Amino acid sequence: MTPVRHMAVYRDFVFVKLGDAGPDFEGYFGDVLRAIDNLVDRSPVGRLRVEGGVLRNIIHCNWKMYLENINDTVHPLSTHESATIAAGRLWEGQPPDAPKPMAMEQILPFGAGYDFFDRMGGRVYPNGHSLLGVNFSIHSGYTALPEYEAAMRAAHGEARAAEILQRSPQNALCFPSLALKGSPQAIRVIRPLAADRTLIEAWSFRAEGAPDVLFQRALTYNRLVFSPMSVVAHDDVHLFESIQRGLRADGNEWVSLHRGFDRSELEQETATVGGTNELLMRNQFRAWAKFMTLAMR
Repeated sequence: MTPVRHMAVYRDFVFVKLGDAGPDFEGYFGDVLRAIDNLVDRSPVGRLRVEGGVLRNIIHCNWKMYLENINDTVHPLSTHESATIAAGRLWEGQPPDAPKPMAMEQILPFGAGYDFFDRMGGRVYPNGHSLLGVNFSIHSGYTALPEYEAAMRAAHGEARAAEILQRSPQNALCFPSLALKGSPQAIRVIRPLAADRTLIEAWSFRAEGAPDVLFQRALTYNRLVFSPMSVVAHDDVHLFESIQRGLRADGNEWVSLHRGFDRSELEQETATVGGTNELLMRNQFRAWAKFMTLAMR
């Protein structure tokens, strides 16, 4: 077993470093740590508890494919069409002001149009980190909880509470192995097992001092979207494993990630772009190439 050389604790999340080389904790993660702040600060008392167990799924693909999917907003409309059409038919005919069941709140936005996903925006940071949904996301339309919002204002003040609650990114990626959602409060840990096998762990959090419905959102979302038996994950897994097989072929050796490319991005460490821009994926691969070749320089 490789010994832990350095350890950092941030908002009760424990990070370890196995070697001495490379940047320190703050230097490596930088501003993407604000995503962890948003996750924890949704508790009026600033504490989370891991509850509800963990959902584990082994996918027969390279781990980098999963990271691409985290930042890809073009695929949901077509890839998850079967789930969104089925949900839409179940909800068809309901009045606009009818309260949506939690599952409907979480599944229906996957069918939002390309314009919606582009307008949500994305931001890249140094070292492969990124934030998808800087303006809004599929999680922004959840039912308001007045008593919880009042507790947040009492704990954090009017302005800070509004900042926390209005910020609902689609995904925050702490490259290379951690994806966070502030609302619902969940994380995924991506663990490479082999060149063609990846373990995905989905964890749910209970925000102390917050109503149970927040925890139920986390559990429901993880089961609907990340469980091996979900109505969404099987679409992605089919594509991941098909891509893995396709990459073994002897055809075109290039994989295009050029959508939205602007040569000026090569000079920028941080940039904000439309949500369908593949800069978020290019940022991951540039970081991977940088770290894989450090010893060669």
